[in-house]
Parts: sequence; C-alpha cells; structure tokens
Amino acid sequence: MPSTFTSRAVRAIELCVGGYYHLHKQQDVSYASFKRIALLLTSPLGIGDLLMDTPFLATLRKELPNATIELITDKQIFEQIDEVDAIHSIKGNTFALRKQCKTLAKRNYDLVVVMNRAINQTFLAQALAPRHLLGYLGGFTVQATFKLKKEQLAFTKQEPYRNMALHLAEALDLKTTTTLIKPKFSSKTVSRVSAFYKKLSLDRNKKTLLVNAYTLWESRNWAKESYVQLLAKLHAKVNIVLFGGPDAKDTNEYIKIALAKKGITAYDVAGKLTLPEAMYFTSLVDVLLTSDSGPMHFALMMRTPTLALFGPTNPMWYLPEGFENDRTIDYVWYADYKPCKMYNYESKLIDASLAGLHAIPLLAVEKKLRTFLKTGGFS
Repeated sequence: MPSTFTSRAVRAIELCVGGYYHLHKQQDVSYASFKRIALLLTSPLGIGDLLMDTPFLATLRKELPNATIELITDKQIFEQIDEVDAIHSIKGNTFALRKQCKTLAKRNYDLVVVMNRAINQTFLAQALAPRHLLGYLGGFTVQATFKLKKEQLAFTKQEPYRNMALHLAEALDLKTTTTLIKPKFSSKTVSRVSAFYKKLSLDRNKKTLLVNAYTLWESRNWAKESYVQLLAKLHAKVNIVLFGGPDAKDTNEYIKIALAKKGITAYDVAGKLTLPEAMYFTSLVDVLLTSDSGPMHFALMMRTPTLALFGPTNPMWYLPEGFENDRTIDYVWYADYKPCKMYNYESKLIDASLAGLHAIPLLAVEKKLRTFLKTGGFS
C-alpha cells in the first residue's frame, strides 16, 4: 500500500494539474470540431479498467458518428471492435509510453480523453499534443480545456466503476449507453482457439467448467484447497479446465496435482493463449468460476455464464448494469460472511486479516454451481 506521504504527494500533484486546467479553460467548443478523438488508457490502470470503459466507447461511437475514434493503450486485448476506428498498441514504462505518444501526436488529434483517474495519464495525454483535453486531468472531477455542458461532475468512489468513464459522456451531455461491447476476432484467432479447445478432448456429455483460481491481489484469492474440494465434488458433472495467464501456473499446478491424487483429471490452459485468444476461449465453455479479475471481464463481454467470487470489492461496482436480472451472472461476496474494509480507489487494499476470500463457504459456491448445472441459470 502506498505510504501516507506518497498518497498526499500524488494528491497534491493532481490538485495542481486539475487547478491548472480549471483556470485555463476555454469557451464553448462545437463537438462537431472533434474530427479525430483519441481515448487513452495505459498502466498503471489494468485490463479490467479498460473493459469496464467499453460502454463509454459505445456511447461515443453512437453519439459522435462522424468522428474518427482511436484507442491508445498498452492492453493488448482487442483485435477489432466496431466502436473505434483504430487501436494503437504502445508498451513500456511511463517514459517509453510518453515517447510513443509523442510519435502519435503526428495524427493531429482534436481531442484526447483521459478515461480513468491515474496520475501519469494526463502527462501522456499532453504528449499527444491535442487541440483539447477531456477527462480526469487531476483527481476525480471531470475537467476539460473547453466549457463542458455539465460542470463539476465527479466520480464518488462509491459507485459502479463504469461510471468513471460514463461521467465524461454526461459532462458532454451525451446520451449514455451502459451495455458492454462485444469484441470481434480474426479468423486466425477463431480457428486456432477452436482447434486448441478441440484438442483438449473434453467429454461432450458433460458441461465444461472454466476455473480462474488466481489473481495478483491476495485479498481476491479463494483458498487453493477450497477449489480442490469444490472440484472434487463437481467433477462427475463437469469437465474441469483451469484458466489464467502465466502467473497462474503455480496455483493451477497445485490444484491439478491435488485432483490427480483423487483420480480426477483437470486440464490446465494457463499461459497458452494470447489475451484475445483467452477472451475468445471463454465463449466456448459453459460456465466460468472466477475471482474478481480480468478473466471475469473477458467472460462478461463474451456473454459467458459467470459465477464471480468477490473480496473487498463490492460486486455492485464491477458487474454489468442489470446483472441482477440476468440468470447467467451471479456472485458470492466475502462481506456477506465477514465484515471487511472496502476497496479504496486511491490505493490498493492490502488487508492481512482477509487472507484471501477464505470466509466464503465452500457450500455457498457449490450450491450456486449445482443450480446452474441443473437449470442453466443461477436462480
């Protein structure tokens, strides 16, 4: 967790930056003058942050149909999406990203949008040298270098995360779309992933349960032994496929070996797919069991049935709008079984007392999955 001094220093810088744009705001600008728009999201923001911003991308596409919209990001997720005209992949540390943004400045952007609050995003946006800036230029208040239709809109830190980007559309007085977009994939990706899935030789008489058991945040990890016990109870009804990136290999290997000792086969695909391939892969399974993480958002975007385990983060903040009425989406929340601190948007929460999601009972997860396997829905 960042020190108090570091947090205060970051906040002081943000206030200065935000104050500068507030004082130097221009007069009214016609949105028709935004011919070329760049949407910016890079580290330290994560994959999930970008995926939850996609309703904003859909909003801009619908409300500003004549603009050329480009996405600049270091998240190598999308091959193609209808909501943007181009995707510029950049990578490296902040200095490397800034250098690449300076190169992209040749594209002469009319507007650069900082979609999420992160201290380095404004400096990267400046390197793009746009005519105008919009977004979280300093802190959690929406700011711009021109007069907004609605002033002083701010993200409250106690609301759905998708609203962070959607507040930008509200500031422009655009009619917002809250639905997640659905990515498109190249024929090469579809062919490779389909062949990869087929090669697993899963039992066609069983549903396939994809399990994402690992996330970098310890407070979002359920106990490995809990996964072992759960899968041992369900294996007669499902094919078990372990999911994740290269960093999930140790966790998956533990689960795979523990199940093998019980005579149960689990297939491990961690680290064997690119990010776009991994996203497409989630569309081929029957249901995903996951912690609150990137793979959860992959499945939600692909409309794959998902049971998500939440730790300090509130599921109401991170699941799609209207999920309560969707029988293919459900969650189990740590806080329903043990009081805990809530996630703070200004710092990563490291709470040693959580010890992962260990308070979530095995029976609660098993019951929801059995209901889905029997009825095709979680309730």
